[in-house]
Amino acid sequence: MSRSRKYSLLFGSKAKYTYWGLRGCSHGMYSSEGYNYWVYGIKGLIAFEIYEGWGIYKIS
Repeated sequence: MSRSRKYSLLFGSKAKYTYWGLRGCSHGMYSSEGYNYWVYGIKGLIAFEIYEGWGIYKIS
């Protein structure tokens, strides 16, 4: 199973969440497709986001 990751550093209005950890995830049957989405930051100030996808959610 091939996975891909995308890292983003956001500032100002692009930082949409105040969060520290795993914000969302979705896993298909037998984990053949899914994603994990982590956010570390403060809304409106700064945020570091990590998106990991595989299967139909893979980042091309």
